[in-house]
Amino acid sequence: MTDLFDSNLSNYQAVIAPFVMMTSCATLVWALQTRFSRVVQAIRSLTSEGKRDNIDYSHSLEIQITWLKNRGRLLRNSIAGFYLAMVCFLLSAMVLAASLVSQTDLAEAVVALFLSGLALMCFALVSILTETSRSYGSLAEETRNR
Repeated sequence: MTDLFDSNLSNYQAVIAPFVMMTSCATLVWALQTRFSRVVQAIRSLTSEGKRDNIDYSHSLEIQITWLKNRGRLLRNSIAGFYLAMVCFLLSAMVLAASLVSQTDLAEAVVALFLSGLALMCFALVSILTETSRSYGSLAEETRNR
């Protein structure tokens, strides 16, 4: 009886692990979407400011908009990476559960999906690190002449 209990407990823990990873991805996506919306709002604000004023600082606005567009692209890629990672984690949990129910050996598929999710998380984190460094570069550019 103890062996059966230990086996079931181990199976439940294995199925729960991808959901823990999905939760961490979801938390990061929530924060990134907030950040992304701020970048998009800044682009819209600068674009409307450039149309409203007749002062010739359009070159400065173009530089700032370009920086913000690049940051927005990095944030978009990172958010997509985290969403894809969540899909991989969900699929790994589903394949693992199917494997347990049908008593077939799908360990390779489960591990491949889980590792794919981790790789996508790494991609997303590298995108965020790049965006963070560019964020500072953008700030330095904006405040250079002030």
